[in-house]
Amino acid sequence: MFKLLGLVAVAVLATTVETINAYAQDRTAALHATLAAAPWTPIATGIDKLATPASFDLHAFRMVPSAVKMRAVAQLNAAGSSAAEIADATHAALVVNGGFFWITPRGNLAPTGWLEADGKTLAPRKTCRACSGAVYADKAGVHIGREHDIKASRGITDAVQVGPMLVENGVVITFKPDGPAAARSAVCLDAARNVIVVVALSSLTLFELAELMQAPEKSGGFACETALNLDGGPSSQLVVTVPGAAEKLGTPRPVQNFLAFFLR
Repeated sequence: MFKLLGLVAVAVLATTVETINAYAQDRTAALHATLAAAPWTPIATGIDKLATPASFDLHAFRMVPSAVKMRAVAQLNAAGSSAAEIADATHAALVVNGGFFWITPRGNLAPTGWLEADGKTLAPRKTCRACSGAVYADKAGVHIGREHDIKASRGITDAVQVGPMLVENGVVITFKPDGPAAARSAVCLDAARNVIVVVALSSLTLFELAELMQAPEKSGGFACETALNLDGGPSSQLVVTVPGAAEKLGTPRPVQNFLAFFLR
């Protein structure tokens, strides 16, 4: 009897897993089709924008490395800042939320990982599941990689440690198809070293986000060679101040740090 019940349980579990995987594949295919139908549109020299219908509500900005410079920017006050406030204060062309943070007993926001801003270390490197990667800048441009693979260098001027990594060396990282869904933010580099910032205001799993970041453009993806997940959920927000294409995406919730891109 017990053996029979065990076999039934295994069969039910296998069927459930197959159903979940089939649903995830169908949904991912629909997301790819929606993305493939959305064109890139120039909004400034070296900056293109892509936006999907409201039912998907994904926005992406592709920036040629020679057109922009990246900086990591911390909150303007201890209680946090919004992307709009950072854009107003710095006059950046594009600002997106950065890494994870925690709230101190006094109600102040503090980064959970390494934060380097304008050559100053505001928070040291750490080892944690939510900070396995980092996006950073030096004289050669913008880079993304595993935190433990990034050598300490005086040449690094700005860095945000966050995670998880979504794509490495053109290969998508494996995530559970039935993982939690939420609004997402991510940054990646394609083969031409273009920086692509993505904000999805509708809910995506990390499985779906990674698949979209890695897939070829013709297949409804961003063709990322390396991609990094940023803080998501209610923190997801992006502001563009380019003349003729200014917009504010997401909720202006106070967060601790940001990636800011400036026209050269």
